[in-house]
Amino acid sequence: AQAVSQFPSLGSPAILRASRLAAQAMSKKAVVLGASGYVGSHVVSTLASRGWTVTGTVRNPDTAAWVKEAGAAELKPLTMAPEPGSCDAALDAILPGHDAVFFCSGFEVMDPSTIDFMVNNAVSVVRAARRHKVGVVVLSSSGGSTNKPGHPNE
Repeated sequence: AQAVSQFPSLGSPAILRASRLAAQAMSKKAVVLGASGYVGSHVVSTLASRGWTVTGTVRNPDTAAWVKEAGAAELKPLTMAPEPGSCDAALDAILPGHDAVFFCSGFEVMDPSTIDFMVNNAVSVVRAARRHKVGVVVLSSSGGSTNKPGHPNE
């Protein structure tokens, strides 16, 4: 929760534009995939501060309870994998009734397998959003942002 309050403007212009557009015609319910990550937790905080009801997905809700303090109304377990369609059933259970989905999942280390993970899961999110008539889809990619200066993958 402290990290969220330290950097309130991270990604705000894009998040705010998407939230304003969606809020004009919708009931303001969003899913943030990867809600316990650096970018995802900021998206949760920004959306919640603007009146959205946020469902966050995390690998383990027990160890990510702090995301509720950042503004998530609910946490759902979700583990994504690089294989195409690996999270389709979970997305079909989570997305119905939501107006927007923010894809903030990723790897902490840049590696060629990260590309497969990001592409396959982004495609799954877009397809699931279409199936469930989720009107706003925001895809982000920030895996390399967590590498410390001097990291071999920098």
